[in-house]
Amino acid sequence: MEWNRGEARLPEDESMGLLADRRRPDPLWASALDVCDRAFSSIRQGEVPEAQLHPAVHMPLSLGLAQALKGGGKDVYPRYALPHRENERVTVPIRLTGTELVGYGHIYLSRWEGEWFIDQWALDLSEFPDTDTGDG
Repeated sequence: MEWNRGEARLPEDESMGLLADRRRPDPLWASALDVCDRAFSSIRQGEVPEAQLHPAVHMPLSLGLAQALKGGGKDVYPRYALPHRENERVTVPIRLTGTELVGYGHIYLSRWEGEWFIDQWALDLSEFPDTDTGDG
């Protein structure tokens, strides 16, 4: 246990703000978190989440994610803070955990043809270990 020199420090989850209530989600952003869940499920399998990427930025996002997934799936599990919705955009603060690592970032989604799609990705997956997908 580390000695605290009297510096105020929030626990890690509290540094993100309020966590999203997944049991009673706000309908304004609930389906956006479903998109994030599907994306992380693909990432754990070592697959670029093609169907969740906005068509306007599909190529650069898929190339960046493919580079991050070169070694296989990533052992990452998200915890979402309360999303912020502004018209047809949602910003989701995220805390990723995997093995002994913790990372923070954001996923930005926008609506297109009535559905949510990821249009910006501000999470570094490079330090997280690859998963054993059972292929070897």
